[in-house]
Formats: sequence, structure tokens, C-alpha cells
Amino acid sequence: MDFEKIQMDSFLKASMPVRFQDVSPFDFEDFIAYLLYQAGYEVEQTDYTGDFGADMIIENEGIRTVVQVKRYQASATVGVHDINQVVAAQTYYQADHAMIIATTSYTSSAIKIAENAGLETWDWDRLSLEISEVFLDGKDYFAYFKSQGDKEMHDETTVQILPKDFDVFENEKYHALIFEIENISDENFLCRLELPIILTKQKKQLQAIEWMEGYFSGGNIYSGARVEVGCLFLSAQIDGIDQGDRIIQKLHLPEKEQSIISEAFLLEQRKGCGLMFLFFLLIFLFIY
Repeated sequence: MDFEKIQMDSFLKASMPVRFQDVSPFDFEDFIAYLLYQAGYEVEQTDYTGDFGADMIIENEGIRTVVQVKRYQASATVGVHDINQVVAAQTYYQADHAMIIATTSYTSSAIKIAENAGLETWDWDRLSLEISEVFLDGKDYFAYFKSQGDKEMHDETTVQILPKDFDVFENEKYHALIFEIENISDENFLCRLELPIILTKQKKQLQAIEWMEGYFSGGNIYSGARVEVGCLFLSAQIDGIDQGDRIIQKLHLPEKEQSIISEAFLLEQRKGCGLMFLFFLLIFLFIY
């Protein structure tokens, strides 16, 4: 795909929420090549097949780096085999460094091997940050597209988020985020929730990994009614979140062909009982 001819705002608005699963692996490689080119690197892409573990070779100030791109779903992880491929590619192409750019996270074993090999790893958080810096004026996805004209589609009368806890769950491996959604409109609506996201002030984007059993994640919400939502974050993900970081919750309304995005602000941290969130309502619509 020739990204010199692509309307980048439209492409990123559609593709970032699904971690580029709506484009082919080859088009995603082309996008990463364009991103790195715009960031100031000389970029040479290898063949799509038979690339010996490197999708591209980039150079800056005489330093050559082999790059492998992994367009994985959020539920998948980059593993040891992927790391070994890139380490081998560094030797084959006689490069100075090697790196992997992925749309997901890495296993602990993969991280250890990458560190020992001096291999640079970009996960989804790092990739999102680089995209923000290069294409979104340094803003996170939600702040950027809100500033680009979605304000006329605001709707502050549909749902309200009510405060609950963000607390340790299952032997400290997970943190459970619990909150309520109240339908404050005068009509019933059918919705489907996306897993919520924490956006830090450093524009790091942390997505919940799964829904908690027994809580609401989609269905009808009647006028004036509340539903309780529960999801899990890896505890390692949320280390370092702080006052002023935000929660983003997206609701799809298929019957209206609309999506509501609710933005919530972290205001207070309580010792000994997790994190308490007080939510400020900021709603706007995306039209499919």
C-alpha cells in the first residue's frame, strides 16, 4: 500500500482501535516502513516472503537495524521463537542492531532473551506512542480525533459512568476494574462494549485483557437503568498509573449505527484498597 497517497487520518481512525487487524500483514509492514521513514530513518523493505526474519532494514547515522513486524491480535503474545528469528536476521544481514515492532505484548521469556541479545522491543503501547508523535500531533488517539471535528457529534445525554473500585484480583496477578453505566436517556438501547482502555498522561495506552464473568459487556440497557461492568488488567500493566490518567470506554450502538465514547478521569488513589475512580462524563459519537 502506498501511504504517500493514503488519507492518514481516515486510515488511523479506522485501524488503530482494532490494532490494524483490518489490514493485511503486508499493508501493515508498509505502514510501519512509512512510520519509520517519517520518523527520520532510511528504510529498505525486504521481500514479503523469504525475508530471513527481517521485514525491513532501517538506518540512521550509519547504524543498521533489522526490523521484524508482528501484527498480532491483543490476545496473542510475541514469544521466544519470534525473538530468535530476529536475532538470526541480525546475523544474516550483518546489522548492528535488531528490533521487533508488535501490536501486542511479549512473554516474560521473550523479554529476557531480547534483553540478553540487546534486541529492542516495541509493544502496542510503544507503537501507539510513536504513531501519536509522528501522525497525531503528539496527542493520543482519542484527544486527536476529538480535536479534528468529532465535537459536533457530542452527546452528553446518553450514559453516565458511576464510580467503583480498581482493586487487586487473583493473587495480585490481575487488577479488576468495576464500574456502573447508567442509561440517562429517555429511551432503551442495545449496546456492545469494547474492553476499556487506560490512557496515561504520557500517552501510554493500556487495554483491559478480558471481561469478568457475570458482569455486563453487552445487551439492552433500559432508560434509567444501571448495569455493572467488570474487566481485568494485568497488574504489571497498571504499575505507575497516576492521578489525571484516563479511562476510555466505548459502546457500540448497532441499531443507531453509532458508537459512544465515555472518558473517565482518575482522581484519587486509596491506600490498602486499590484505586478509586471518580468519573467525569465526556461523551462523543463516531459514525461507522
